Amino acid sequence: MRPRRRRTLATLFRWHRYAGLTGAVVVAIVALTGVALNHTEALSLDTRHVRIGPLLDWYGVAPPGRPVTFPAGGHRVSQLGQRLYVDTHAVAGRFPPLIGAVASGDLLVAAVRDGVVVLTPSGEIVERMGAAEGVPTDVNGIGRTAGGDIVIGTPRGRQALGPALLRWRRFEGDGTHWAQPMAVPETLRAELLEHYRGRGLTLERVLLDLHSGRILGAWGPWVWDAAAFLLAFLAATGFSMWWLTRRGHRHRATGTDGGR
Repeated sequence: MRPRRRRTLATLFRWHRYAGLTGAVVVAIVALTGVALNHTEALSLDTRHVRIGPLLDWYGVAPPGRPVTFPAGGHRVSQLGQRLYVDTHAVAGRFPPLIGAVASGDLLVAAVRDGVVVLTPSGEIVERMGAAEGVPTDVNGIGRTAGGDIVIGTPRGRQALGPALLRWRRFEGDGTHWAQPMAVPETLRAELLEHYRGRGLTLERVLLDLHSGRILGAWGPWVWDAAAFLLAFLAATGFSMWWLTRRGHRHRATGTDGGR
């Protein structure tokens, strides 16, 4: 083989090796995430949530503000973002601003801007009352009377609900003890924040972004495009080395390259 051809082969081999090592990382990521995404339902990727702090920070998963908490019957009803919590139990759904909460027997009654939500101590919704049930949609307070009636305040007056939680009526009496927010204990705040962030990013979303390169932001697709060109370069250098080696073998077999 001619020295010139040998140097060309050495250069191609060196670049082919670097390209192969770099491209192997991208191929492995695309292959593994692709296999996982093909089995999204079996692996429950759309319901499993990421709780890795740095990754949540990278995605900007953070609550819009601080939690608001009201004491009610030995429990705490809180809101963080649009999510409600009874102690640390998340309530299903999203809600307008929390106005207050009181206890009624074994249940909790939380007032939100567009109505009231009756909850169990474990955060399950018993009933959600709004305009269809006669509850005004501009609630600005909730409290209890000495007789156990639930009272909500609105700009147009007050409405009361008896202890049986069956029927609303206009309320003109006094002596209502209105719910007041409390300082959020640091331990509760930390748990609510962890739960809120932990429910904001699914594993499916992360794998999709890894698969497409968008996890790197606006530059991600360009990085993956560069990786595609790198693989094309890998194929080209591989073919070139094969061709040059094949020519060298052919020349040696025919004796045309000897002595030069």
